[in-house]
Amino acid sequence: MGEKRRVYTEEFKREAVNLWITSGKNPNEVENDLGIHDNILRRWRREFAESGPNSFPGQCKT
Repeated sequence: MGEKRRVYTEEFKREAVNLWITSGKNPNEVENDLGIHDNILRRWRREFAESGPNSFPGQCKT
């Protein structure tokens, strides 16, 4: 069987993007620090840039 897909909260995604923007680290370093897959941070940043406060709909907020 395959791996179970991880679900990230809206807050986690926003904080991860903010960390990338403010830390001076490249996205690969931030992804490694947070334990997330390659390129996911870039996707989250693009989604946030396109949708702003309406980014990441449908995710649980627990």
